[in-house]
Amino acid sequence: MTYDYAWYCDDRRKLLLKWRDRYTPSVYPSKVVMNIFYSLCPLAEMWPAIQASFDGAVKADSWDAAYDRAYNHYQHVKMASRETFDNLLCDKTLVVGFLTYESFLPILSKASQGSNDAVEEVEYSYCTREVVKGLVLNWYARGIFGRSKADAFLATCGISIMDMNLDSFDEAFKLFAHVGVSVIGGTKDSAGQRIDPALYKPLPPLWPNPFGSDNIQAPPSGNLLYEAYPLLRPTDIPIFKQHLINISGSCNIDFTTMAAIIDARRSIGKNDHEILEDLLRVNQVQ
Repeated sequence: MTYDYAWYCDDRRKLLLKWRDRYTPSVYPSKVVMNIFYSLCPLAEMWPAIQASFDGAVKADSWDAAYDRAYNHYQHVKMASRETFDNLLCDKTLVVGFLTYESFLPILSKASQGSNDAVEEVEYSYCTREVVKGLVLNWYARGIFGRSKADAFLATCGISIMDMNLDSFDEAFKLFAHVGVSVIGGTKDSAGQRIDPALYKPLPPLWPNPFGSDNIQAPPSGNLLYEAYPLLRPTDIPIFKQHLINISGSCNIDFTTMAAIIDARRSIGKNDHEILEDLLRVNQVQ
């Protein structure tokens, strides 16, 4: 089995589209980041077994069998560690290599409040780390098939590691992450000519925003609307207004009425899709 980068990136892209349909725009970014860690945490946990596979012994009859063994081990660890993972996620204490959940919080805040640029950054991070996972599993499979660490890394990543450290998970993760970025973004030679194509293809904007990804025009933060309706977010009005225009052809609800509806519905636990449905009904009778 060879590692088909293009197919893998396209498959992750399709998965992101499914999640976009499943979750509201405000929830979707955090779900993507959660899955970044859900995919990577098992690698750290199974690292001793990965290291032990590089003993020179051939432990599989074929390359496909070696990869299946590596992948099945990963899936087993992933399912077995789900409860521990969920507890760490609740505490916002997840750390994998140099990657921390806390480092994503600023970009998640922007992505969940209407920044398409922030959403793309989250999606790019997800695709890159998924490639890293695939690279590690392929490297692991080569160890099962009797290759040395250096030979397996060269065969998997196309790079000679020389004296680089592949014993430590943290150090190895950095190396694989570097390769993952090159795979996603493509590579160029010293003259700037592209050698390998960029495999990452941005998805369409998540948030409907006619003013530009990071230039959403909302009432100023000191506006009395936010004092009267504390559950109102700065980007709610322009985003819901654009939804109404896209669906109904016009927005007939004034800012204050819209703010009151959003705040009231959110206070009883309604999600953004349910709030939009209520606004559409009100919009029809205005």
